[in-house]
Amino acid sequence: MLRVQHNQNLNLRPNEKMLRNVCLDCHTLSFSLDALADRDLIKNNFASKPARHVASIEMAQQRALERKQNK
Repeated sequence: MLRVQHNQNLNLRPNEKMLRNVCLDCHTLSFSLDALADRDLIKNNFASKPARHVASIEMAQQRALERKQNK
């Protein structure tokens, strides 16, 4: 059985530092960024899924694709 500790107080502060050392062990980059952008979710120690989506990952992927196509 795998037990995961989502309580950010026991990990690293600020919360953004959790991304590499904690979140990405189990979650995608996009999901992790969404979770860390959701203040209510952080207050509830990540007890549910993020309420909104941050489109930054898709925007970066699209830009990289466009650059590749223009070469």
